Amino acid sequence: MAGLFAPKIKTPEPPGAPPTIDEAGRMQDQSDKLRRRRGRAATILVPDAVTPGAPRPAATVLGG
Repeated sequence: MAGLFAPKIKTPEPPGAPPTIDEAGRMQDQSDKLRRRRGRAATILVPDAVTPGAPRPAATVLGG
């Protein structure tokens, strides 16, 4: 009866092969493209956003 409550331990899977230089370069290019696309989308989706340090005309500041 001692084996009835024994924990079941799974053997870990062996790690995958490390990426080659070509695969690493391709993954870096892909992530760069996505980052640039996200940056462009942010400026398109919020076209009227004013950066905090940007100078504004006096009429905008005074409300007139």
